[in-house]
Parts: sequence; structure tokens; C-alpha cells
Amino acid sequence: MANYSKKFIALDLETTHLDMKEGRIMEVGVVEAELFFDNRERRVKVKFGKIFDKLINPEIEPSQTALALTGIKVEELKTAPVWDEMKKDLEKFLGSATLLGQNIVFDLEFLKNQGLRKKYAFVDTLDVALTFLPLSPVHSLEYLSQEFGAPMGASHRALADAQNTAYVLVGILNEFLSFPSSLQAEI
Repeated sequence: MANYSKKFIALDLETTHLDMKEGRIMEVGVVEAELFFDNRERRVKVKFGKIFDKLINPEIEPSQTALALTGIKVEELKTAPVWDEMKKDLEKFLGSATLLGQNIVFDLEFLKNQGLRKKYAFVDTLDVALTFLPLSPVHSLEYLSQEFGAPMGASHRALADAQNTAYVLVGILNEFLSFPSSLQAEI
């Protein structure tokens, strides 16, 4: 593990509705995340790089649930750029990186539905948590962020959730490294 380093782009979206046909993206949070092994502390850590954090005018009325969950105000969305104005910037930022997210298939399907159809390699922290933490009572990003002491902002905001996803992956990897080698092999 001495020279372990893996780069991802952590991604999260906030949407107007959970239904991909009816809903639109209203916030994108993306951050470069490099996971590396700290030989001195004998644990995996994360270092963040460039950020892409944008509110998007969804051009439809968001559900009251989405607004209440995120704290985003309709007035903020009305003055934000529309999706078509910033889609290319997001696509350029993502490049050909491996994406990281919690239940990321949901986000990728929303991006696809909004016209960003490129196929990305990805790591889903929900799948990782279900595999490596099967006895955890909950596998939500909010719960796992608290369990692993993720220090980043409020949940249900895209950038904070993207960063928390990286912290959760680090937490899961460090938990795995603490298991006896026989259990690691079994997993």
C-alpha cells in the first residue's frame, strides 16, 4: 500500500424531483478527489482538488420537498444559468475520469436524461458500503458521513455531498484495513 493513490471525480446532483422524466437538475457539485495511503498514519486519506459547484435554473418549478431538503431558494434558481449554458463546462470538467458518488447511477441517469450521454466508469459508495459494511443498520450518505466523521457541510447540497462521498469511501477503506486478514480475504 506504500504508494497507493487513486483519483476520482466525486459527483452529486440536486434535482427538482426524483422522477427523471419529470425532474431536472438544479445543482451540480463536483470535486477532484485523490485517495492516497499515508504511510506515517497507516491509513487512507483524501485530498481535494478543483471544484465545479453550480446552481442551475431548471426552467420548471422544483417540488417543495426538493426545496425544503436542500434549502435552495426559487429566487436563486431563477438567476442561475440554464442547463444548456453550462453542460459543456461540466462535461469538460468531468473529462474521462472515473466518477465517485453515492447511488451514482441515479445521478448518471439524470445527466443522460438532460443530454450528457457519455459513458463514465464509476464507483458507487452505496454498493461499496453494502459490500463492506453489511451489518450497518443504514447505508445512506448522511448516516455514513456521520459514522465516518465527514467534516463537510450540510447534507443535500451537491458539493458537500460529493465531498462527503469521498470521505465515506476513505472511511470504508480504513474500516476494511482494520479487519483481520482472514476476514479481508473472505470479503
